[in-house]
Amino acid sequence: MRNISICLISYEFPPRYGGEGTYTYSLFRALKAAGNKVKVIVPSGCYAPQHEDDSSILKVQGIKLPLMQTLTFSLLAYKIAAQIDRKEDIDIVHYTNDYVPILTQRGKISRPLVATIHHPHISEARAIMKREHKTRDAALLHTLRKLMLHQIQSRGLKKANRIIAVSRFAASEAEKVLGFPHDKLRVVMHGIDTNRFSPEINSDESRHIFSLSPGPTILYVGRLDYNKGLDLLIKAFALITDRVKDARLVLVGGYEVRGRRRLLEDAARLGVLSKITLLGPLSEQDLPIIYSAADVVVLPSLMEGFGLSLLEGMASGKPCVASQVGGTVEAIDHNRTGLLVPVGDVNSLASAISNVLIDKALSSRLGRAGREYALRNFTLEKMGLETTRVYREILN
Repeated sequence: MRNISICLISYEFPPRYGGEGTYTYSLFRALKAAGNKVKVIVPSGCYAPQHEDDSSILKVQGIKLPLMQTLTFSLLAYKIAAQIDRKEDIDIVHYTNDYVPILTQRGKISRPLVATIHHPHISEARAIMKREHKTRDAALLHTLRKLMLHQIQSRGLKKANRIIAVSRFAASEAEKVLGFPHDKLRVVMHGIDTNRFSPEINSDESRHIFSLSPGPTILYVGRLDYNKGLDLLIKAFALITDRVKDARLVLVGGYEVRGRRRLLEDAARLGVLSKITLLGPLSEQDLPIIYSAADVVVLPSLMEGFGLSLLEGMASGKPCVASQVGGTVEAIDHNRTGLLVPVGDVNSLASAISNVLIDKALSSRLGRAGREYALRNFTLEKMGLETTRVYREILN
């Protein structure tokens, strides 16, 4: 059986990290390890890590304006993919982010088009509108943005021959809410490098690298975005510090200036600002280290397509606490590999995190089971093989 020639297209790639960038980089590695020939088209400003072959990573410069940058990148990337197709005879074009360009003309590339759906934006919009917030203008702004992205997402994905969903939840929403036919959808879970994310990393050395205090450390990794429930986490953290006096909250990820200011204002108002560390986005080399430094990994989202940080936390042998929403129920087996709490429930979130920090036996049990769960279900090898199976299904 011959190997497949694949062209991945993604708006995110290291160091432009988010869930989609991490997914694309992981898939890129997994497909190559499975023996396929892979090229990936990414925005300029992204780079190939030193251990990768630069010639397989192509960079595109879009118009540097909000929204236009994403759209122009996607169109230019598709044009480059068509040029590669004419010169090198690729088998599959795969958009690994949620934005297949609406204006794409399918006839320019004769090869099948695959797209990945991480989370339906309409589901996020509904989650935000369900919840009251002191800054209603911010909630409305985020909702309008999600609704606009929903239009781009739903129209663009219709052009794909197959849609890969990163969770059963994402597949179900794509079918029920976006109206995609069931026979067009396939579920392939995230895969992570369980050698890089490992409990073998020395936690004391990790804390020293980031100059963290020796007290219990709560870690959040992801965008500092409205729908991630960070205002809930700040409120929960204020309650946690009543029970665990020396607890510290570490936030890792990119953010908007306005969102960062609001977060810091909330922390100051609740008297916990001095106990919070904002590290910003971290490199792929530093991410495993910060997980090693944590005592618990938290994801308090209002809506989540899957929850990649939970997998990274479990692979690192750390107990995880998350909102019981969307795809998190597929990432965490409640009370065995982590704890799930009702979405938006600050008291339950604070209680679950506090219990993990205080009960060392519980923490150790969840951490060990989570590591085993990740090794069985969320490896790069499994991700590569199952994605390749989808490609072969189309080609056959």
